[in-house]
Amino acid sequence: MLIKNHRKDAIKSRITLEQFAMAMKHANLENVPPEKRKAAVIDASESFRGFVKLMQPNWELASFQEELIDVLDNLEKGELGADNLLITMPPRHAKSTFGTIYFPSYFMARNPSRYVMSCSYNSQLATDFGRQIRGVVEDKAI
Repeated sequence: MLIKNHRKDAIKSRITLEQFAMAMKHANLENVPPEKRKAAVIDASESFRGFVKLMQPNWELASFQEELIDVLDNLEKGELGADNLLITMPPRHAKSTFGTIYFPSYFMARNPSRYVMSCSYNSQLATDFGRQIRGVVEDKAI
């Protein structure tokens, strides 16, 4: 996965909290008490960790997953010191879930003028990931 972050464009076209909430139509809000929903959406609009918590509120994350989430958040905010990131982890450690499905959705929701190129060793897997990303940003569940 290659993520290009153009900070000048990002600063010019940051979206509002309301626009961010609309972009996250797939968020799992039915498990969030009504009085905590606004805070959950605000957290999700400010950090990738908040976004993951909003999407999957019942997940218990391992420390290596939290570290990955923090690194991806730093990448989005331009604090990583690089414009791209290579993730190498063993199978079944959620690198595809965080790095290929949730992060591109969050990255583009934070600034729709940015783009993401996702690559895979197999065209069907790339197609499936693209479908899942679209499902996150286009789902009318909320």
